[in-house]
Amino acid sequence: MIPFLDVTWLCDPCRRLCGYRPYKLFQGVYFDPLASFPALVLKLMSIWSQELFLHGVGVARYSGVAFDCRIVRDFKELESMAGDWQRLWQSRPQPEIFQSLSWARAWWQCNSEGQRLCVPVVCQGGRVVLILPLVQRGGTLHFLGTPEADYSDMLCSHPSPAQPLIVALQALMAGDWKHAAFENLRKDSLLVQTYPSLPREIRRFMRLEVADTCPTVVFGDDRQRTVDSLLANKHLRRRLRKLQKRGEVVFRHIESPEEIQRQLSHFFLCHRRRCASLAKTSCFESPQMRALIRMVSADLNPSRELRFGVLELNSSPLAWSLGFQLHGKYAYYQQTFDVDSEEYGPGEALLYFIFQYASERVSREIDFLRGDEFFKRRFATDFKEILTLRIERPGVLGWARRASRYVLSHWKSVRRPMVAFVRKHQTIFRAFRFVWVWKRTQLHRLRSARSRNELWDYVWAYAGDLFRSVVWNTEVATVFQKRQKADLPDFAGLDPEVRIQNARVSDLADLVLEHPEMTFPRFQHYRERIKKGDQAYLVREKDEITLLAWVRRSRHDEKPVISMYECWPIRDAERSCSHLLSHLAAVAGETRADLSLCCPDVPDLSREALNRQGYEPQYRVALHKFLHWFGRRSVVDKSEAPPASPQACNSCPKFRDRAKK
Repeated sequence: MIPFLDVTWLCDPCRRLCGYRPYKLFQGVYFDPLASFPALVLKLMSIWSQELFLHGVGVARYSGVAFDCRIVRDFKELESMAGDWQRLWQSRPQPEIFQSLSWARAWWQCNSEGQRLCVPVVCQGGRVVLILPLVQRGGTLHFLGTPEADYSDMLCSHPSPAQPLIVALQALMAGDWKHAAFENLRKDSLLVQTYPSLPREIRRFMRLEVADTCPTVVFGDDRQRTVDSLLANKHLRRRLRKLQKRGEVVFRHIESPEEIQRQLSHFFLCHRRRCASLAKTSCFESPQMRALIRMVSADLNPSRELRFGVLELNSSPLAWSLGFQLHGKYAYYQQTFDVDSEEYGPGEALLYFIFQYASERVSREIDFLRGDEFFKRRFATDFKEILTLRIERPGVLGWARRASRYVLSHWKSVRRPMVAFVRKHQTIFRAFRFVWVWKRTQLHRLRSARSRNELWDYVWAYAGDLFRSVVWNTEVATVFQKRQKADLPDFAGLDPEVRIQNARVSDLADLVLEHPEMTFPRFQHYRERIKKGDQAYLVREKDEITLLAWVRRSRHDEKPVISMYECWPIRDAERSCSHLLSHLAAVAGETRADLSLCCPDVPDLSREALNRQGYEPQYRVALHKFLHWFGRRSVVDKSEAPPASPQACNSCPKFRDRAKK
């Protein structure tokens, strides 16, 4: 059978009605008219549509002036046209740093793997008049530099940019791409302004849709009034005063290339920690993105185009900002801060100093660029639409993709005002973010369990946790007391390769980064625990985290109690647990405090470690909860406690359930 396209499934009903068989041409080769004729029609329609696109708009000659176009595939050839690139880039009244050759060069060196350069260069009379910087990723054409570049556009100096653009599009049609997505186009970009001037025969294969908005602060005519309103914000000033009570606060822009490279390491790490605490994936998780920023920072002038700022508290870096300044505009690209100091609002203090810098050095606007951070919507005075221009190949498949994009764009037009409403109200925004974090966390855990072939085990464990949380639950704690005549603490059984340290919020974020299969989304709750005095202990074996435990100090019947109320085993935690309990027993022995373990069955190895420190089990406390709000407490004396314990720490129900989470 020799069909042009496999559409035999359309012809099966006709074949059964007619009751015929395909014609046999020769041995092993058959011809089926019902399959070949529709395929032939589809193929001819595709060829006719493509010919219409290529030749229906005229030849590459306008008003007697011919254009010459070639497709550049080698970046070295593109670098040889650096002078033309710079001339076209500066011909725009408001050029963006993302269309500069410095950004394009750094991006290509970091992201060239798996991508193919496809840059139409149009010349008129031997002079370059248009450069359309594109790359082919799979079967799709994208702008060179995206998605890391917040703005994209073509470079053109011709007074009628539609003419060389048509020539460039005609040259692109000879390629093997299937779809083109020209993303991150501003509404005032040259490509968007040229779009209505294109012939209808070309625009019928294109679709321009709104993809996002960029909040910005436009100074306008009354610049001083806008700046004063930003600096007079009570919330920012209150956060700054709170931070200044902790010591000397200094903000400065770094102009030393060597210091910028050193500070970028802290910037990347803190940005990753911040995103991990929000159950997000940082853009700097990618080594290519980190290399891109380092190369751009090394190529741009650190006292003019590149503005890398650091906020210091008592000479220690606390927050960082990365921006670009060009032609009176400040582009606020990325920012982050130390998650251990979030309660002091370093992000708001950093923003105050950015506004203060803009009042002195920025004349036109502060562009917050893309992103869903709430502060951008709070301080923005204008919102710029970000558009995407999609081009489909002629033919039936291209028509089907255009139809699907049409339906999707209508759904986005309904979703967009809903998202804008949520972003304007902080309480609703936080509620939706909580739901989003919960959904993302559950999907992450399901995928992680599926990759380990433990999906059904996780589902059953989650159902059990849900039942215990909503219907019925019993929490058991074993209380150990120090013997009246205890021997000196015995540390002979401790392994020097096991290290115990107090954990901060940044350590919890590092734990998520080191073990992405384990997601802990309640960082705000954990921060409140630490603020109230609870301690988190990290146990490492050979520099690898094996256990994380939460400990609380309290008093019961006028006697101090140290309680280990939650444990997260990361690896085989049997030895780590015994070492941690030995450490807690030593700390409790200094104050003659009782030691409480919120675990129904204490493993043998851990019990032996406590016994060496002079602690023995006295009683168990059980808290029975019904319908989450109702409950009662029961105490079991020493004569009945504790029961036979398992041999391994992983078999403890409390540990096992946490490990599956």
